[in-house]
Amino acid sequence: MGCYLVDAPDLDVMTEMCARLPPACTVGIRPLIDTDDDVASPAEASSAQCGNHRLPATRAELLSRLGEQAATDTADEEATALCGNAVERAHLVARRARLG
Repeated sequence: MGCYLVDAPDLDVMTEMCARLPPACTVGIRPLIDTDDDVASPAEASSAQCGNHRLPATRAELLSRLGEQAATDTADEEATALCGNAVERAHLVARRARLG
């Protein structure tokens, strides 16, 4: 089970994307409120701006599903370096080992 942050141009596009998901998926749509002029959207956010490992870890997961191994490795390395929790770091390291 996971949570993914998706940047969609408008609600109609997001609704169409959600309609393609299997019926077992639970979807919650929330508006993105820009409270920081430096971050306009999730696509433009950097891990340093977020201050934790979750953005690069999610990026690595999605990239691995797309078969983008080099980009997956880079995102995994960044997530592991930023992770401050030993249990979560162990999970990231184990995932990297499984993916090769």
